Amino acid sequence: MTIEKQITQTVCGGKIKEPEKYPTAEYHGKRIYFCNNACLLHRKINF
Repeated sequence: MTIEKQITQTVCGGKIKEPEKYPTAEYHGKRIYFCNNACLLHRKINF
């Protein structure tokens, strides 16, 4: 039996299989994922 992880989409449109390993933020009550810390910092500045 194979257990597949759910694929999560990042803010920039990338796809990640292990979202717990990526930076996140909460936006309008929803958890959003980023591909790296630079992307997270860029978005925080522009929110």
